[in-house]
Amino acid sequence: MSEAKRDVGRRATSADADDVRSPLWGEALAHGALVPAEADEELTPDDEPLAPDDVDGNLRRYARWQWRDFWRNRGSWLGLGALLGVWLLVYLAWHGGRVTGPGGVISSAPMPAENVRGMAHVMFILGGALAGLVGVGGLVSRERERGLQRFLFAKPVRPVRYYLQAFAINSVGALLVVTGAVLVAGLLLGSLAPVGTVLGVAVGAYLLTAGVTFLASTLIRFDAPVAAAWMLAGFPMAVASENHWPIARILVWLFPQGPAVALVKAFGAGRGSGNVVVLGALVVLVAVLYGLLALGGGVAVLRRRAIST
Repeated sequence: MSEAKRDVGRRATSADADDVRSPLWGEALAHGALVPAEADEELTPDDEPLAPDDVDGNLRRYARWQWRDFWRNRGSWLGLGALLGVWLLVYLAWHGGRVTGPGGVISSAPMPAENVRGMAHVMFILGGALAGLVGVGGLVSRERERGLQRFLFAKPVRPVRYYLQAFAINSVGALLVVTGAVLVAGLLLGSLAPVGTVLGVAVGAYLLTAGVTFLASTLIRFDAPVAAAWMLAGFPMAVASENHWPIARILVWLFPQGPAVALVKAFGAGRGSGNVVVLGALVVLVAVLYGLLALGGGVAVLRRRAIST
């Protein structure tokens, strides 16, 4: 980058010091992703900013620091949580059982294989869901609250494409962490934590939670807690539906539990291992489709709502 552009960046950063609340503004400016329009006349021909129709070039510039920002602010926490989760799973697998020795002495022992498999599925479903909350939480709402959007879109970038790119980048990073945790658990526990099925349910849980969180982020500020509450509320709603409450039998279809319960009834989870496998795959498919539908809802909101409101 030439000295002229660096001077522009320093002057712009100083002039806007009272308005800018994000460290990404200075970084994006330094890397040439953002150049204030009023400073264009001070640039040399070689330093001219991107043409107004070079949207793809602007998105690529943003992608570099979106990726770094994910690992700096989200990925590091996800990685730490994944390590703790794998350690807890392995510890419980080898020391969570109990045996009674001579004289009635109770000591720890490996858990039964079936219990370990069930625990691995539950822990990675929760891990995938938490990764969706952390990886996507605040993606839109936080920048709106901090007033960062007027800087982000100083260059000609369509908000929908920008946020979909951010969603994709954060999802790739979060799923890399989840996949790494599943592989490590599979390596340490072998067949007690089957990699294929565990990874499938973790990815399904992630896409479900991430899609709902993205939709909430386009509407309200506290998106991650609201998204978590929404999905948890589906469980009592499903129970109320089973108790034949008329309104609950309708409202339950707004939650992912609605079609999941219908699949359980249709296939009968206890009628054989083959049915259980098919049922599990269908439930994961429902989770993915629900998450993608919520993601589409978030895109629709971005198309209709002004970025500054």
